[in-house]
Amino acid sequence: LVYFLCLEIFNFIKIKDKNKLALLVAGLVAISPWSIQLSRVAYEANLAAMFNLASLLFLFKARKNFKFFLPTVIFACLAVYTFNSFRIFTPFIFLAGFLFIFKPGQMFYLLKKNILIFLTAFLIGAGFAIPLYKHVNSPEGKLRFTEVNIFNNLEIVERSNQLVAEYGNTVWSKIIYNRRWGYTKLFLSHFFDHFNFRFLFLEGDVNPRINSGQGQLYWLEAPLILFGLYALFKKKKLLFFLAVWLVLGVLPAAMARETPHALRTVGTLPIWQIFIAFGIYQIFLFGKKAKPALFLLIVLYVFSLYGFLYNYFVVYPLKSADSWFNAFDQAVEFAFKNQNQYKKEYIQLEDRAYIAYLFYNKIEPEYFQKADKDYPDRSLLAGNAYVVKKMDQVDFYIPDNLSSGSLLIGKPEHIPPQAEVVKQFKDITGKVAFEAAKL
Repeated sequence: LVYFLCLEIFNFIKIKDKNKLALLVAGLVAISPWSIQLSRVAYEANLAAMFNLASLLFLFKARKNFKFFLPTVIFACLAVYTFNSFRIFTPFIFLAGFLFIFKPGQMFYLLKKNILIFLTAFLIGAGFAIPLYKHVNSPEGKLRFTEVNIFNNLEIVERSNQLVAEYGNTVWSKIIYNRRWGYTKLFLSHFFDHFNFRFLFLEGDVNPRINSGQGQLYWLEAPLILFGLYALFKKKKLLFFLAVWLVLGVLPAAMARETPHALRTVGTLPIWQIFIAFGIYQIFLFGKKAKPALFLLIVLYVFSLYGFLYNYFVVYPLKSADSWFNAFDQAVEFAFKNQNQYKKEYIQLEDRAYIAYLFYNKIEPEYFQKADKDYPDRSLLAGNAYVVKKMDQVDFYIPDNLSSGSLLIGKPEHIPPQAEVVKQFKDITGKVAFEAAKL
């Protein structure tokens, strides 16, 4: 997808080696720590990014054959359905791509000539949009945004009210210390977090499930990006489109509390790699004089990739065992196999432990959904997230008042001293992650 999309994009500039340049971009994406981490975990955001790239690819192809506009809309809708960030990103990048490809005068001509395709695309889009609109406006649909967005930060409102009160509730104080300035400042701070050198080239995302402990890009790519930007200054239309793409890709993440966030900005790939590829191409243009530099670059990439892979396959699994809930499977399988031996089971692992219980014990979704009728109070709203408190005779928390004949499973610090430990569950490092105890 990256290769073919880059071929279409590079058709808008005069460049001799567009095939090699597109292949280089695809290769850089393939070995990027950002791409490898998210694709191996199979995050839905990575799937959404693929749908988004497919949508853009067919949009560029629609320039010569407007029938490709139909798969453009279909893949855009799939991207919007797959991951929350793309509900904001995809419509805007779709519009930006359309304005980049087609001249204003062409649009009315295309509409007149391809009215049937436009109507079909509109009906397809509406067919996707109507159920999504209903979902987004439901309590469940609003849940994730409510949970992570910065606009629920009441500290900004409280600070604004405090400052306005200190200055006598004057008109000018209500303007200067308006809460909207506070939210704007926070939004911009979160936006520029994603261009932080430490995030991009040194440490990456702080979440161990999203990053294995290094920059989202290789450190050696920092100067290459600068060289690439220099080369693209001569191709202003392309640079403007790529810059708009990059900004739009970061916007949804800037609205969230945790920044910088590699998962929510995966839509910015392959922009960074296009910049890097142009930087390498800029070196290549020096001809024979560039051979030592290119050889050194290849050596540095080999060592960087080796270092990443060694860390990923050897160091990272041990370092991140807790973050990946290692030993969850052992604990919930033990609970399931021994459920008939105890009056009650209590499992307190981490948030949403019920998911591990359902997955590893292969409990049918139909059974779980039907159980809602038996436990009308089972799904409770805790803060801004739904949690499942019980399933059959299993409660997914350890209460203060416990009765005899119960099995408790949780971290060692969650097991009360009067309980007798019957089994320990160790993670990949050999550390005791959870214990099973009976009363």
